Amino acid sequence: MNFDLFLAETLGSAFQFSTLDKIVITAEAIVILILLILTISKKKAEKENRKWTFKETKMGLSISERKSQWRQTDHKVPLIICCVIFTLYALTLLYPIIWILVKSFMDPVEFKFDPNRFFPSRIYFGNYKSMIKEFNFVPMILNTALLSLVAPTLQMAACCCVSYAYARFKFRGKEIVYFIALSSMFIPSVGTLAVTYQLMRNLHLMDKYLGYFLLCGNGMGFSFLLVSSQYTNVSKEYEEAAQIDGASRFRIFWQIITPQILPTVIALWVLGFIGCWNDYATPYLFLPSHKTLSVGIRELNFTAQQSGGTDYPILFSGIIMVEIPVLIVFFVFQKRILNFSLGGGIKG
Repeated sequence: MNFDLFLAETLGSAFQFSTLDKIVITAEAIVILILLILTISKKKAEKENRKWTFKETKMGLSISERKSQWRQTDHKVPLIICCVIFTLYALTLLYPIIWILVKSFMDPVEFKFDPNRFFPSRIYFGNYKSMIKEFNFVPMILNTALLSLVAPTLQMAACCCVSYAYARFKFRGKEIVYFIALSSMFIPSVGTLAVTYQLMRNLHLMDKYLGYFLLCGNGMGFSFLLVSSQYTNVSKEYEEAAQIDGASRFRIFWQIITPQILPTVIALWVLGFIGCWNDYATPYLFLPSHKTLSVGIRELNFTAQQSGGTDYPILFSGIIMVEIPVLIVFFVFQKRILNFSLGGGIKG
């Protein structure tokens, strides 16, 4: 269960967002419609442009000038409309987060008797104190941080090793490795959940960190396909020069080739960190005695439903505190994520 889906479920049970849901669905439909209109208008404009290219060239207007004029005039209004629509759509996505942030500073009693009120009468920090003291927030966040740091690190280490061997060496069964990595993306994890659970019990890895790391630390799937393609694009001249200097295979892999695809590796690590941080089902099934933030907030959501609404502001404060580390990681590695497909050195 993804934490984003759990967040939507929590919002739905805390407050009726029927109007907001209609706004979001309408915004999505409008965005899709605008994109279709822009695509159709662009194709028609390109067709019209090709039709009059010869005529404009004979009149003394070059093709580049005609294209520049076409970009400045024909697409100016649709682009403005598209920017306005996307801005409104982004606001509809930000509104639930802003609503949770504001409600997290509202007194629980005030929220219970007047949930439709947007701004609280006074700023109340007791929700955050209650979340930290009464609901074991610190042990849960430490446990979540441990899993979210170690699991993607092991995953990327295994992925880099497998991808480097696949991309830089020739061996029998190379196509089979690629087929296994590709087929693992087609099989949903839910379909193998019962078998995985039974396997973990037979191996006596239930409720152990080692079992969780073995589950999450595989090197196949989308990461393998992307990293192996990055290794393939690095020129072999680096390896040849390093071998002449007496470098070992592992040193070539670790100090020469891998640093050139580091932006891709870091971007995948960040995505893996966010996935492990938001993961609910895996810790809930395989680490029942080691509560993570997703599991703890899920239980708090159940408690809030039973309390008649008085614990919802505490739940909202917990959600805000959960999202802060993810935002910090994203902003720290923002440039790396933007340079997702870039690699240094010579391509060949």
